[in-house]
Amino acid sequence: MDQHVHEWAAAVKSKLRPGTPGRPATMQPGDIDELICALKQHGLWGDFTLSPDNGDISYRLHAALQLLLQDVSSKRAIAWWERWRRGEPSHNNDLDNRRHAIRSWVTATCQTIADAATRNMDAIHRFRYAQETSQRYLVNDFLARCLHMLWEEEHAIAKSFLVP
Repeated sequence: MDQHVHEWAAAVKSKLRPGTPGRPATMQPGDIDELICALKQHGLWGDFTLSPDNGDISYRLHAALQLLLQDVSSKRAIAWWERWRRGEPSHNNDLDNRRHAIRSWVTATCQTIADAATRNMDAIHRFRYAQETSQRYLVNDFLARCLHMLWEEEHAIAKSFLVP
């Protein structure tokens, strides 16, 4: 999951533009770096995981998404996030909107992971078939089966988070 969070944060950062004198931007390009810095200061950046056993995301991922999925300045986002982290009350609409945003992000990311896993499993299957038909064994079959099994596991975990 770390790679997906990093790529997503970089993509968001690249799309942010500074505001104009008459229309200030809600979030500035440097705000993403400030948010990531806040997560690092609290030891919550990286090692993001999904748990297929209970269908939940790790606290680290939840905390990061709570902070990163806000469309406000980094100072306001960090202030709200600090209150959330301490368990202080918040507006129910804010929490509902954030839950929806987190669920949407996780669903979209899991769909991307599942699609990539399917493509990779298919590629391994085609590669193994090509090796068998050509009698040219470039890669040990055991290694190919192990890689296939890893992609199968990633696919299963990602699919467990998708709404049927």
